[in-house]
Amino acid sequence: MGRGDYSKAEEFFFKSLEISRNLYGENHVAVASILTNIAGLYVAKCDLPKAEEFYLRSIKIDLTLFGENNQSLATSLSNLGSLYFAMENLSKGEELQKKSVKILQNLFGDNNSMVAMSLNTLGKFYFQFGKFQMAEAFFIKALKIYRNLWGENHFDVEKSYKI
Repeated sequence: MGRGDYSKAEEFFFKSLEISRNLYGENHVAVASILTNIAGLYVAKCDLPKAEEFYLRSIKIDLTLFGENNQSLATSLSNLGSLYFAMENLSKGEELQKKSVKILQNLFGDNNSMVAMSLNTLGKFYFQFGKFQMAEAFFIKALKIYRNLWGENHFDVEKSYKI
């Protein structure tokens, strides 16, 4: 399979989905993971409405299996939030990214690299949409967390300065 061979990738993902459903049923973490991968494929193909459909199906499974406060859901919400930003739906994207940050803070506390990464993601999207003061506030929060965790001489800190 060559690079960019989306039709083959799609075929394999759906075959994998079928097998996982047969083995585990609809509400299983393996099924949710494959649905997320299919959504990512549709993002790569620029079929954003189709990607949204698969992210939403994955989120439904995450909620059924793990409830409102779990890392898998936070990641799925962040993915869908990023998709909404790509679709230029700032309000939906912002809502989901903030929800993802809140879940991660509840799980890991404020001083966590995943929280910092999510705050940084929010900052990037605010920056993209010209909300520079809001972007700066999120970049600074993320940078403070990275500094607390890793010190000044770390890749994540250095990367934060480049934004």
